[in-house]
Amino acid sequence: YLIRVQRDIGRQSPLQARIYTGFINPETRDSGNFPLSARNSAGEEISPMPVTVDISPLHSPQQEDYDLQPVGSRFGDAIILQAAPYPVQIAAGQTMTVTLMWEAINRPANDYTAFVHLLDAAGTRIAGFDQAPSQGRFPTTHWRTGDRIVSQYVLTTSAEQEAGLYDLWVGLYDSTSQGLQRLPVTDAGGQDSAHNMVHLGSMNVQP
Repeated sequence: YLIRVQRDIGRQSPLQARIYTGFINPETRDSGNFPLSARNSAGEEISPMPVTVDISPLHSPQQEDYDLQPVGSRFGDAIILQAAPYPVQIAAGQTMTVTLMWEAINRPANDYTAFVHLLDAAGTRIAGFDQAPSQGRFPTTHWRTGDRIVSQYVLTTSAEQEAGLYDLWVGLYDSTSQGLQRLPVTDAGGQDSAHNMVHLGSMNVQP
């Protein structure tokens, strides 16, 4: 069976798609050609999607497309944080979006979750967001060398947050570890990063 990809998948990352298979009863043609129901060995009704397929965008995302600054920090031996925005000021209670560009330099061994946290001087999180780097489109175990992935993380500060400078940090952890197993980080110069996180800079929170 030849299947044509009929619409643009976007360029922010490859896409993991599922192949659906089934049979259509020709007698239901006038009412919509509904597929016959499928059941597993236990007799439970299922949607038959036997395999997945990875679809690549026509063009990989580029750093200049998103107005990002180079970072170059390496997570483990498989993922690089290529670029991120320079932190800007934000008003207390305001929402901001942090865009990150990742690149695979090897195939990751596990599925990872990324976090973007805004911390005070004591290391207490005042805002943050955790999600898979491709936002559910493309698990890291499917990344191939050269794949680029752009993801966005939405942070909201409390309306009562004190004004001042806060630090923006990024990291990756094994999705099954509930944040306990972070990937080790080395910066662009080959130095280990503290607490297995990347410091993107300080952000000024306005009252």
